[in-house]
Amino acid sequence: MKKSVLIAAMLAISLSACGNKEESAAKEAADAALKSTKEAAEHAAEATRKAGEAVSESAKEAGEAASEKASEAKDAAAKAYEDSAEAASKAAEATSERAAEAADAAQEAADKAAAAVKEAVDSAKQ
Repeated sequence: MKKSVLIAAMLAISLSACGNKEESAAKEAADAALKSTKEAAEHAAEATRKAGEAVSESAKEAGEAASEKASEAKDAAAKAYEDSAEAASKAAEATSERAAEAADAAQEAADKAAAAVKEAVDSAKQ
């Protein structure tokens, strides 16, 4: 299309130097070049509009996909929080049970030690 505009312009220039007949031909060539240029501009404008629409649609789709992934990540984080809270609760319960068992064992050991001391004292008194 650029070549045809260039050829038409060159033809118009070359014919403009040849007199009245050629002036008419040059004017026609210039008019043809102008028409061709307008058509090319209209095609370019249409292509630009379509490209803009495509970019807009792509951006919208990308935004929706990002929103969906963010929602999935939020749900996964909430699940992980729930799982860790449950694990912490179980760990606290197990720790409490083991602490109670240790306290019972310590009390039993203290009772045995006290009994052994009492027996040793009683034995020493005799």
